[in-house]
Amino acid sequence: MNANLLQNRTLRAFLISGLYPAVFQAITAAVFVLVIYQLLAGPETAHDNFGTALTWVLWWPLIPIIFVLVGRFWCAICPFGTLSDLVQKFVGKQRPVPAFLKKYGIWIIDALFIFITWADHIWGIVENPLGSGVLLLALTAGVVVSGAIFVRRTWCRYLCFLGGLSGNYARSGMLALRANQDICAICKARAACYNGNEKGPGCPMFEFPRQLDSNAQCNLCAACLKTCPNDAIAITLQPPTKELWFIRKPKFEEAFLAIVIMGIVFVQNVTMLEVWTSLLQALQQLTGTDNYMVNFTLTFLFAMVIPLALFGLAAWVARRFNHDSFTNNFAKFGYAIIPLDIAGHMAHNLFHLLAEGKAVVFTAQLMLGQPASTESAALLPTPTIQGLQYVLLGLGLIGSLYVVYAIGKHQYSLPKQLGTFTSYGVLIAVFLAINVGLFALPMSMRMHGSHSDGIGDSQAVSSHPHDSTQANADHPHDSTQTSADHPHDSTPSNTDHPHDGTEPADHPHNSTPSSADHSHDNSVGTHSDPAQWYDDPDPGPWPRKVKNMDVLFPPGEGRDLVLWNCMSCHTFVRIIAGHSAHSHGSEPGKDEHWDTHRIRHEPRLWRLSKPEIDTLYAYLKANFNDQKPQPQLPSWLKDVW
Repeated sequence: MNANLLQNRTLRAFLISGLYPAVFQAITAAVFVLVIYQLLAGPETAHDNFGTALTWVLWWPLIPIIFVLVGRFWCAICPFGTLSDLVQKFVGKQRPVPAFLKKYGIWIIDALFIFITWADHIWGIVENPLGSGVLLLALTAGVVVSGAIFVRRTWCRYLCFLGGLSGNYARSGMLALRANQDICAICKARAACYNGNEKGPGCPMFEFPRQLDSNAQCNLCAACLKTCPNDAIAITLQPPTKELWFIRKPKFEEAFLAIVIMGIVFVQNVTMLEVWTSLLQALQQLTGTDNYMVNFTLTFLFAMVIPLALFGLAAWVARRFNHDSFTNNFAKFGYAIIPLDIAGHMAHNLFHLLAEGKAVVFTAQLMLGQPASTESAALLPTPTIQGLQYVLLGLGLIGSLYVVYAIGKHQYSLPKQLGTFTSYGVLIAVFLAINVGLFALPMSMRMHGSHSDGIGDSQAVSSHPHDSTQANADHPHDSTQTSADHPHDSTPSNTDHPHDGTEPADHPHNSTPSSADHSHDNSVGTHSDPAQWYDDPDPGPWPRKVKNMDVLFPPGEGRDLVLWNCMSCHTFVRIIAGHSAHSHGSEPGKDEHWDTHRIRHEPRLWRLSKPEIDTLYAYLKANFNDQKPQPQLPSWLKDVW
């Protein structure tokens, strides 16, 4: 056995004291309350909301890292688990876990994880602070009900949507809690580690330490350490992925989730790409509908089915070499995908953590009443982030291939090993190639920050505000900058714009469209009364802040083209005659503007034609010079500017 970390007396004393894990639980509970308050009562835009930044820019990207380094330690200090313990203590009925939950709990967890991921893309849970708050409240309600009815942490073991992911990822963890079998064999304490005693309750995760051979359900809460009278518990370091080399009882449903997560990572990346708009248009033609829910759902299902089908094919081929059943092949070697899962997940989230990390600080400053920062939210430049992403994918490849090798070596003769390794090795290489290809493609929004350190041209972000793991409109700070760089977010098309690109070249700005020209008449002002555009009739020099937007160009008589930079989703917006085409769901007639969800629904609205570019260029040349504020321009416009 590796060196026992509990031989450190200070560490052991802390873990068996009443301070652990209570001190961490108190901190996370307090932060959780603050996050809930911010999401429900704080700024309505994700860009300014501390709760959104802390949850989706910091916590979510760190979760897979935590699972790899210290297993399910987060589950020990999770505010949901703490709440379940409190509810159980005061009003718990202490009923046993129903048999159907024990049998089908992992499938319920899988289904919840898939559903929440899908729902975020459809309804924009992440990009909407209120949506995130409602999600957390719904989960809180489930925790309360579970804690009030069932024993121990039934929610965490059988119902939490993160349970399957955390269990799989923790199997690759570097920290392992195990019991000394020789000591346990002569124990007279009536399984105090499981049942509890005067020193504390038994294992909240329904694990019997004597039989524990996996990190999947152990949350390192140290309950068994407190109750064991024989010092049989050890916490040791182990090589990453070691547990995956031999799974005593492989479960089909856990292997299923591992492969599905690969598909989810694919779809999360695809929806960040510029090509996603074209793919969505093609899908609309194929399905005959522009209903985003329908088209994204088909994409989502396709992204999950393809990895499952490919893995099924690999399992079918492998069984011809190792003569094991298809089901056993699928269950055993499905775990080999976990290292590449983790690598893809971490690489995807690395952008949000490193390219948007300062968003947590910026939104905290806003929460404390400090002025908003104009710096880039990026911690590192894009090339560095992309290099780190490729390093992670390389490590994931090595980890997955080694797991295939280790499983085969443990169970098969050399000829069977070679055929089995080739079957799954080719598949893993295909998964890697898809990931590398997706990370290499240009993303839908590239921006330039104002930070003086020169960090810029950061990793692109999704043009879809509902990507649960992406930086985009759903993330509070578009990591590095304004969206002025993105040629597709700039403006709606002629369908929303009365100018069809055929205006007279000598004065492209004089047309005054009527409201009938607009399919979405979201009026915020008129030419004759520009003061109506602002909360304050004379708010100061340009650019001026209007509610959640920065006006980059002033409106006025004879000007029917005005550009805004939306601060909640960083979209470069075109306003015509006081009519905006950019909405975050305001009531009609109340400063509406179409959100980037509309870009996904009707991407054709966000393409600029050559005449429109000429019109915009002429407008800028006519209205700006060296003595006036220079706007943040899209990259395509900088070329002509």
